[in-house]
Amino acid sequence: ARVWVIDSGIDQNHQDLIGMVNKWLSRSFVDGSPGNDFWGHGTAVAGLISAIPANRNVENNQELIGMTGVSPGAELVSLKVFGESSESSFSKVLKALEHIVKKGGSKGDIVNLSLGSKVKNCQNHGLFKAIETMARSGIFFSIAAGNGFDQTAPINASEMLPASVEGEGIFTSAAFALDYANNSVTFSYFSNYGIPPVDWALPGSYIFTTYPENSEYAVM
Repeated sequence: ARVWVIDSGIDQNHQDLIGMVNKWLSRSFVDGSPGNDFWGHGTAVAGLISAIPANRNVENNQELIGMTGVSPGAELVSLKVFGESSESSFSKVLKALEHIVKKGGSKGDIVNLSLGSKVKNCQNHGLFKAIETMARSGIFFSIAAGNGFDQTAPINASEMLPASVEGEGIFTSAAFALDYANNSVTFSYFSNYGIPPVDWALPGSYIFTTYPENSEYAVM
C-alpha cells in the first residue's frame, strides 16, 4: 500500500524522506514540480506519515533530532495541487484523484487530504461523489476536519468539503492542543468540529515535523 498526498508537494530530498517518494507516480497539477514544496505543508504532512530520522551530523558536529512518522518508511506519492499561490481549486483535487485511479490506486492505499473549504450542499459536489466511489473500491481516505479560521471561526465540519464525506474507510480528523503547563486538552483554535462527520481528534497544535529546503524542521 502507498500514501497519495494531495497537497503542496513533497521535498523528496529531505534527509528524513530519502527514497520514500515515488517520483514516477508523483505529479504536479500547478506550477513547479511535485518535488518542489513552496509552502512546506506537503512536506510537513509527509514527515508525519513516514519520516525516518537520519540524525546526520551537520556543521560544528551538531546532531539533528530528526523526525519519525506514524508509519516510518511508508511509500509516498506527491500530488501537488498548491503551487506558489496559497489557494487551489477542487477541480485540481479531482484531477489528482483521477490520476490515482488511472495509475492503479488499489485496495489498501491511503489518500491524504489536509485541505478543504466551506461549500453549500457538499453532497452534490463532484468531489464528494468521487471520494465515495473510490472508498467503495477499498481505498482509505484521511481527511482534515478543516481550518475554520479561514472562515473567521471554526464551523461544523459537515459544511466543509471534503471533510463532510462519510463512509466506510473515510476518516475525518479534528485537531486538539495539549497544554502541558496547565494540564489541559482543548480543541485547536483553528479546528472544525462535529460528530458526524468527525471520526477522530488528534494532536494538531505545535507539531514537530519535516520542512523543505536544506533538510529543515518546523513546529506547525
